Amino acid sequence: MKIDLGQDEPTLYVKLQLRPGQVVGRSFTLLGTELTMESRHEDTTPTAHRLCAECGSSVTTSWHLHTFQYGSEAAAVDLTVRLPVRRCEHCDFDYLDDEGERIKHEAVCRHLDVLTPNEIRRIRERTGLSRAAFAKITRIGEASLSRWENGIKVQTPANDRYLRLLAHPGILALLQGVATQTPQEAHGSAFRRVKISETLRQRQRSFSLRPRRTPLAQAA
Repeated sequence: MKIDLGQDEPTLYVKLQLRPGQVVGRSFTLLGTELTMESRHEDTTPTAHRLCAECGSSVTTSWHLHTFQYGSEAAAVDLTVRLPVRRCEHCDFDYLDDEGERIKHEAVCRHLDVLTPNEIRRIRERTGLSRAAFAKITRIGEASLSRWENGIKVQTPANDRYLRLLAHPGILALLQGVATQTPQEAHGSAFRRVKISETLRQRQRSFSLRPRRTPLAQAA
């Protein structure tokens, strides 16, 4: 197993010894999540645009069924996806790359009934706004938005509903109007202006605090 931290996002490479027609079971823990792999070697197709992470040679791709567990205890469920396994003939090893992680992340999103990273990115890109501008208008943290769009983290159900609302141009236009208002325009001023006159000054000079008379003092 190899974890590459030299890119913007960590990439997990799992070395699998697969042969045509062979079924391989794998069970390992990644960030506290128990994963189980059931893989069957299928037809191999060339993948010219992808290179081996070890030697830089061209790799081929074969698709395998992969079952992994999501959640814990009573809420745990088994999700099954088809993953692309890359093979480098020069290094004689197979591995999973970022595309496999993306497929697994999308399977989790579909299970939770929330938007996938690509769907979130399309909502923002349709507005023509950069990530920073979109975050400023919607008050969504730019770092959170980046994690959702890149499949690093799954958004909460509440944030997912908010993102679905932002897909409607009218909602975003309303938020843009609020974002351009000053705090006084948005909430109103907490103070009122008073014109100082001579009469007001005289009333101020004659003002004094008097003790409040209680019912007992009045009776005496």
